[in-house]
Amino acid sequence: MADNNEKRQYHPALRTMTWVVPLAALVIIAVLLMSGGDTGKGGGIEISPPEGAVIPYLGFAEIDTVIAGANESFSRKDYEETARLLTRARFFIHSGISEGMFDEMPGNLELILGLSEFYRGNTLKGILFVTSAAETAPRNETYLWYLGMIHLSQGNDDEARMWLERTAAAGGTYAEPAKRTLEDM
Repeated sequence: MADNNEKRQYHPALRTMTWVVPLAALVIIAVLLMSGGDTGKGGGIEISPPEGAVIPYLGFAEIDTVIAGANESFSRKDYEETARLLTRARFFIHSGISEGMFDEMPGNLELILGLSEFYRGNTLKGILFVTSAAETAPRNETYLWYLGMIHLSQGNDDEARMWLERTAAAGGTYAEPAKRTLEDM
């Protein structure tokens, strides 16, 4: 029986492409990763965190320790650590693991978690958490203001207008800035 050693020979250009294309893809991915992403300052709008915003303690040692760390991280503007700790606290609160069940999320937890995610560049997560906070306390002008400003920074003018109008109607600290922002839109 004759040895049939006829390997198919590919054109040199095709052989070159088999290593050039994956290399080009890696270069493109590296450039995209190094260029960063959303900085939380879309549309030239900078959103400052609320002054003195803290999450109240619940009276349970494990969760309060996590919340204390998150409060400290947020004040240092370490949003990565704040998001990590608050995600953990939120999980404990929702699941009732370790310390019991809770009727509702402590004040400001979802606002600060949402702002931390937004500042980290996770805009959609930020919007989801702040929306959750605003829906549970629809008259809290702080939640409404930050949700409106996040939408405005992302170019979602209709959503921003809706939340800023609610902020102005709620009164309080953010009513006048909301009215000015609505006039400027």
